[in-house]
Amino acid sequence: MVSRRSFLSGAAAAYASLAGVAAAQPAPKPPIAQPAPELPAEAAAPADAPRMLVIGTGRVTGVYFPTGGAICRVLNRQTASHGLRCVVEPTDGSMENIAALRAGRLDLALVQSDWQQAAVAGTGIYESAGPFGNLRAVASLHSDTVTVLVRPDQAVGSFADLKGKRINLGPTGSALRQLAEKVVAAHGFGIGDFSAVGDMVPDRQVEALCDGSIDAAMFVVGHPNGAVRDAMVGCGARPLALDAAAIDKLVADGSPLVRTVVPARLYPTMEEDIATVGMAATLVTTAALSEDTVFALTQALFTGLEELRGEHPALEPLEAARMVVDGLTAPLHQGAERYFRESGLRS
Repeated sequence: MVSRRSFLSGAAAAYASLAGVAAAQPAPKPPIAQPAPELPAEAAAPADAPRMLVIGTGRVTGVYFPTGGAICRVLNRQTASHGLRCVVEPTDGSMENIAALRAGRLDLALVQSDWQQAAVAGTGIYESAGPFGNLRAVASLHSDTVTVLVRPDQAVGSFADLKGKRINLGPTGSALRQLAEKVVAAHGFGIGDFSAVGDMVPDRQVEALCDGSIDAAMFVVGHPNGAVRDAMVGCGARPLALDAAAIDKLVADGSPLVRTVVPARLYPTMEEDIATVGMAATLVTTAALSEDTVFALTQALFTGLEELRGEHPALEPLEAARMVVDGLTAPLHQGAERYFRESGLRS
């Protein structure tokens, strides 16, 4: 039997091949005693070589990595017109991407909207580093969605029915737990109203849900998601919508949260879309990237939006009107702002 690790490694390699992009890797350093030889003149890059951009994404098993690949494929198909090419860099996600942008190791990155907000303001884990004044937003993409799953044997028809149940809300002090507590509070009660509150990491939730150790679990994931599918198909877990009034509170002005749904078509056991909220996955850069480069990048993405939607199920719901607003808590990059203004997407 092929191990999960071998399968994922093979899948990642196959994905990179299909995408037509390679994960950017640091160039190997030559031995100290043998400095790298100079390239002959004919091997030097031509003056009109494409400008290469590196996009920081996430783990290869998540949604950020294929989203970055989708962006690169759309951009790279238009290289002849704008002179840009890009490659994807797998990372550990938003926190690593922000650190790499700040250090100048990435040109662009995918960052969750709440991390973007904290980095710009210099709050939370960024308090000691201070505000990231050069961080710039380009566009909003799919949502990392709050998804509540309930065991099929539980008589739960609304979020309020979770009172008295055993629920897992993520590790104490984690970003997931903080968000989960906000979701609970928006429904008018607290974590003390559950009979038990677990602090398991997300990877353990499906097993606990399916073996009956807990009655419900909260995930924050991009869809479609393998763990969510496993719970739905494997033991009949069902998603629970958030209350409309709670959603209104959660997306109030100044919040990094956005309205979203879990589309029924993404899972074989779902019969209707589930209303919820999520953190927007946002494409960001820094003020160091030129206005013309970001203008060309933004133009390529929006004129190629139909292509982008077809690259991955998580990107199918993208709407241009929302991509220029949702979760963009950092200042817009001049290049993106110029394209939005000229195209009429923003005034």
